[in-house]
Amino acid sequence: MSLRGFQVTTLPWFPRRMYVEASSPLEVRQNLPPSHLHAHKPIVLLPPEEGTLIATFKACKTLPCQSWVRIKKPTLYKGDVGYVEMSDEHNAVVIVAPRQRPYDIPEHTNARMEFDVELARMANLILEPISSPTGAVIGYSCGSQEFIHGLLRLRLSVHHLEVVEYPHPDDIKYHITSEFNRKCIKETVKLFSAQFWREMDKVEIQEGDLKGMTGTLGDIDWDQHSATVFCENNALDCSLRELCRSFSIGDAVKVIAGPFCGETGYVVIVNKGSIVLVVMQEGGVTENVSLANKFYLHHLNVHRSRCRSSSCRATQRTMCRLAVLTITLLIWSIPLRRMKLCWAIW
Repeated sequence: MSLRGFQVTTLPWFPRRMYVEASSPLEVRQNLPPSHLHAHKPIVLLPPEEGTLIATFKACKTLPCQSWVRIKKPTLYKGDVGYVEMSDEHNAVVIVAPRQRPYDIPEHTNARMEFDVELARMANLILEPISSPTGAVIGYSCGSQEFIHGLLRLRLSVHHLEVVEYPHPDDIKYHITSEFNRKCIKETVKLFSAQFWREMDKVEIQEGDLKGMTGTLGDIDWDQHSATVFCENNALDCSLRELCRSFSIGDAVKVIAGPFCGETGYVVIVNKGSIVLVVMQEGGVTENVSLANKFYLHHLNVHRSRCRSSSCRATQRTMCRLAVLTITLLIWSIPLRRMKLCWAIW
């Protein structure tokens, strides 16, 4: 297309995408090479905030800061997800969970672990403090490496990175458990969870003047990261960052992240800071699982649909009895043994 007079550019961190300056999608489609007529994906307009001229876009050919990327090279970090702290046209500084630390023992080599200042001091390593713009110590330089909030600053070529819009929480679990950019981390986890939301889901508004109100989810606009919420017969436009999926006792759910990822069960207790599930294990054994993060739960469709088969109704009746029994046992046992539950604070 460049030979036909079009301005065309590609970005290494957005593979399989091509940016073309043209008057309309039809003009682009009519000038595609014959070999690409049936291979291209839908043509979309570049958002105004990203620049409407390809010339301007080329001049700012850097990775967006505060974005997430998957590393393609080097081999040690291949497949890991990191946070872009800064970038220029050639290189980017990416914050990742370190796989090598200066004090490592052979058993820990290449394993993802946070940098431990105390272990570095025990190994008599020289540490130079790293301060934030406000003067607070956020990390240390150790040899040729820099660690902030226990994570590694890694300098990589932008050609070795690929943008990940909504990383899985398990891929960034060390970012989540550290003190690193808590606001961005929270928004990332919330947007990942919102991919599983569906129309008619019950949601709660967590920010703004309407904080605490609950409603029913309508359409989701992923381009604007917003959604329509119906509250008391009013249609409200809310940012996805303001919303949280609401759960009730008896809801059938699936854990989508964390140490219990993949487990399914029924909600038996809903607290402000956590949710307790009763999960059916092999052999008919039940287990109480506590989750500190509601965004790690996905509402199963089986709870919404009316079960018509006798076996399905019997299963739900059994789980409901277990839920009631579990609640009774928990209320009875809490004064006697507060550590009865298997708490998963993640």
